[in-house]
Amino acid sequence: MIRVAGVPMGPGSLLGKVESRLRLRVMVPGHLREYVSAGAYEGTGGRSDDFIYAAGGPLTLADLLRAIGLRPELAIGALFEGRRIGREDLLDGDGEVVILSPIAGGGSA
Repeated sequence: MIRVAGVPMGPGSLLGKVESRLRLRVMVPGHLREYVSAGAYEGTGGRSDDFIYAAGGPLTLADLLRAIGLRPELAIGALFEGRRIGREDLLDGDGEVVILSPIAGGGSA
């Protein structure tokens, strides 16, 4: 059984009966995975780098981040189909979303 954002998909499943108008492959790199709700990764065999999120229609990046349990201020933006977007930009079609986190670390010499 495949799960989408923690909900089983297939014959007799909720999403099998309710039309999903938007499917996003969400990639969460590095340390940000620790902040995403565990339900987003159900059906992936553990905390992988990506999962499928299904929505009833268009939503902003901030809405997506909140829906997967990630506080929007933890991400500096995302790439949607390779194009840089901000938190208030609209995700209005199927595609791949790569969440971008701030770069930290380094030091002075």
